[in-house]
Amino acid sequence: MRALKKIAPDKTDGVMTGIHHDGFSARVRSVLEGQSARSFAQKAGIKSSTLQSILRGARPTVDNLVAIASASGVSIDWLATGGAPPPKLSAQDAPDGAAHPDVFWIPRYDTQLATGDGAFADRAVRTDTIALTAKVLGQGLEGLDLGNCLFFTVEGDSMAATLNDGDVALIHRETHWRDGLWAFSDGALCRLRRLQFSAEGVRVINDNREAYPPEFIPAHQWSLSHELVGRVRWAARSF
Repeated sequence: MRALKKIAPDKTDGVMTGIHHDGFSARVRSVLEGQSARSFAQKAGIKSSTLQSILRGARPTVDNLVAIASASGVSIDWLATGGAPPPKLSAQDAPDGAAHPDVFWIPRYDTQLATGDGAFADRAVRTDTIALTAKVLGQGLEGLDLGNCLFFTVEGDSMAATLNDGDVALIHRETHWRDGLWAFSDGALCRLRRLQFSAEGVRVINDNREAYPPEFIPAHQWSLSHELVGRVRWAARSF
């Protein structure tokens, strides 16, 4: 699969175009989820005064819109317009009005697979896309083939506190068996767990071990009903 290309810039004096201002400030406020503006601004890497201005109705720059969307784990399309993302939006394409030279678009998928038979690629259900900035990519993610990346939203507490409910995890598609934190499907769901491989089978470890003891899946059973999706390489923490 080809590497994800950069998005061409949309130059309007650095100010974001294509924003539907009806409800925009409310959408920004909703992603704070009870955090103070100062705390969220620090998380997003923008000035607190800038965020306060946006909350009062100011139009954001592209950089600030991307920073807010990335920090909150929502799509820029939804944040800017309030609408659902296009159902067939390509990972290589930005939503209208959201182009930026240092933004990479990566699809997010539902952990619930579509009914039927087939591999993950045939049954995965895309929900939206998430912007990943060049700044984030410089934090230990250099060299990833972004065309082979996807996001899952963590559900449940089985991996707490490594991955908490609501966290957004970046998955790099690969199938080379080595111990580590993986996303895999069991035929119906995609799960994020710590895996240990051996000739006899796969040991599935939940980091919340007091509530969820480890399980062992024999090699023959794994080959019949399980599939590696990819390694967990990064996660955005939900507060």
